[in-house]
Amino acid sequence: MGLAPSELWGMCLWEYNLCVRAYNHAQEDNTKIDFYRAHTTAALTAQGFAGKLRQASYYLPDIPEDVQGEELTDEQMEAIDRELRERDKKKD
Repeated sequence: MGLAPSELWGMCLWEYNLCVRAYNHAQEDNTKIDFYRAHTTAALTAQGFAGKLRQASYYLPDIPEDVQGEELTDEQMEAIDRELRERDKKKD
C-alpha cells in the first residue's frame, strides 16, 4: 500500500480502512487494464497469423503518417537489438 509505519500509527481506523479500500479498487482497475491489454494483444496476434490484420492506421486513425514508421529489415532490427543490449550492459 505504500504506507510508512509512522503514517500507519498516526491514522485512525476509519482512515486506514479507507486507504485499504482505495488501494483495492486501484488494484482491481489495474488488473482489468492488464486483462484488456492481454486480450487485445491476443486478438491482434490471431488476426496477424490469419492474415486478417490491417494496418495500424485502420485501428488508430488519429496517428499521423510520419509516426507510423516504416518496415525494418532484419539487419536493422538486429542492430537495434544489439544497441539496446549494450545500453543495458552499461547500466549494470
